[in-house]
Order: sequence, then C-alpha cells, then structure tokens
Amino acid sequence: MGQPVNIAGKRFGKLVALKYSGISNKQGRLWDCICDCGNTCQVSYGKLNHRATISCGCVYNAHRRSIKPHGMSKTPIYRIWLGMRERCEKTTHHAYKWYGGRGIKVCERWQIFENFYADMGERPEGMSLDRKDVNGDYEPENCRWATFEEQANNTRSNLILEHMGEKLTLSQWAKRAGIQASTLHYRIKKGWPLDRALNASVDTYANRDSKRLIECRGRTQRITEWAREVGLTATIISQRILRGWDVEAAIFTPSKRPVKGDKSDCYRGGHRIYRY
Repeated sequence: MGQPVNIAGKRFGKLVALKYSGISNKQGRLWDCICDCGNTCQVSYGKLNHRATISCGCVYNAHRRSIKPHGMSKTPIYRIWLGMRERCEKTTHHAYKWYGGRGIKVCERWQIFENFYADMGERPEGMSLDRKDVNGDYEPENCRWATFEEQANNTRSNLILEHMGEKLTLSQWAKRAGIQASTLHYRIKKGWPLDRALNASVDTYANRDSKRLIECRGRTQRITEWAREVGLTATIISQRILRGWDVEAAIFTPSKRPVKGDKSDCYRGGHRIYRY
C-alpha cells in the first residue's frame, strides 16, 4: 500500500485532521482529528473525504436535543431508514448478526433521518435500499436504490462463474440460459461441466413428464409404465435421469427405499422389506 494522502490541517465539516495514526483492517487509513467543540477522535480517510463523518458526534447529539417532528414516521421511506439502523445497532434484531454483528454501521450523517431522506430521496417503485459494497457501511457513496435482481446479484454468497471468457453470477447465467437458478446450481453441484449445465435441455435430463416415452432394451413405453414394471415410482426414475444416470440404470437399478403408498410389502414380521 502506498503512502497516505496528506490531509493534515484540512477541514472536513467541524473536524480538522491533525495527523495520520495508522491503518485499520476494517476502516483503512485512520487520522486523528479535532472537532470544533474541542473533542478529539479517530476517523478514516474515506469517511472524511466523502463527508460521511463531519464531527466527533456533537452534531448528532445537538440534533437529538433540538429534534422536531418531521411528520414522516409512518411513511415507507422512514421505515426503511429505521430498519437500516435497527439492523446495525439493535442487538436483539433478527438480522443484527449479518449487519451490526459484522461491524457494519450507519454513518454519522445518516443517524439523522432528514439527512438520509435528502441524500436518497423517495424509494422508486419496485426497488429497495442496497449497499454497493456488501461489506461496507451504510453511507451516501455506498448506497443505491436497486431492484430485487440487482440485489440478488450483489450478495456475499454469490457464485461467480466464468464461461467463454465472460464472468457472471449463477442467477445471471441461469436467466441467459432460460433455466431456473436452482437447476443450474444442482447441475454444477453434481459436477456437470459448465457448458453442459448451461446448454442441456431440462426436458432431456429432467424428465418430469410421466407421459414421455422412454426406449430401453428394445422396448418403448412411458415412465409410469416402466415404473410399474420394475416396482419403482416414476419420480425416482425421473430424478435419476435428471442426475445424469444412464436410462437403463435409472430404470432397472433397485431402490433402497420402500415404495410410498405400497404398504403390503413394506413390513413383514416386524422387519422393513425393501422393494427390488
């Protein structure tokens, strides 16, 4: 990492940077600052540069003492602001462990609802509050209004796949291929090559239509007919084909589970009997 930008003596709101004090794993480069009220504090360069922190906290405290009703406490935008703060600050909130528990905070400016509303405005229809950097704080430069799809593609657990020189999330690849994301995830989990997982027809490998004709050992009949013949269910045969089994193996490999609904042979003499 290069030398820090020298901001000693520069003013940021009510704060004046005094000296560089080191690097924090969470916040980056830290500066010792003095506030107009006389208090000193440590603030990251990023928060100073983006005006996310403009005082030692005295601005917020003064606002709390002189707060006046804004008349928006029952509006959707206020509930979004309140939910944001509760996730980061309220330890009893059900989502705290994923926000405040991971060190994510609401910047000092957004501790005041009016500032949040001035920066973000009304929520556009069909969108919700989203952080561009999912490991960053709630602050003006890191937040946006995003659609559900945009948010789904911006999570810590997202799986990024590269195919033919292009990198997309799993859900983006699934949408492009015209299949369910769960189907694509299942195929990849089972070890399918990405090209096959993207281009295989769902009907070819996931035969969910019990009326579809299957040819095996020189005979052609429906899955339900094969199932009755070998003592399996159509679902078991269909799932095996979905997982890439050979058709003959999918039909004639015995099941180690009792056939649901057929209780005549499930138990005999107190022992479970498996259908083969």
